[in-house]
Parts: sequence; C-alpha cells; structure tokens
Amino acid sequence: MGKNKDKEMYARQIIEMSEQSKETLTIRKEIIIDSMSDEELGKWIRQMYKAKCEAADEHIEHINRTNAD
Repeated sequence: MGKNKDKEMYARQIIEMSEQSKETLTIRKEIIIDSMSDEELGKWIRQMYKAKCEAADEHIEHINRTNAD
C-alpha cells in the first residue's frame, strides 16, 4: 500500500516539474549573438519552445499511462 502512494506522489511531482519546465526556455548566448535577423531569431526561439512543450507533454502522457497500470 505504501509503495502505491509513493508511486502516485512521485508521478504527481514529475508531472508538476514537467508543467513547470514549460514556463522557461534557456538559450545559449551563441544563438542570440549569431548573425541571424531578429525575425529569424524569434522563429528559432518559438520552434525551440514548441519542441520543449511537446516533449514535456509527451513525458506527462507517459507518466500518466505508467501510473494507470
């Protein structure tokens, strides 16, 4: 019984951390300093953020499927 509660607690924490990870994006200075235009940089950052959110959502789905078993 204790193991199931621990499993559920860890799953909730992992999901919470995945949700929180979607709130920030860290970008290396080389990407910002590169010779691309501001418009290209904006597109690049948007793509990076979208990929990060998709990965976090996939991770959340995986945890939910695993926890349902």
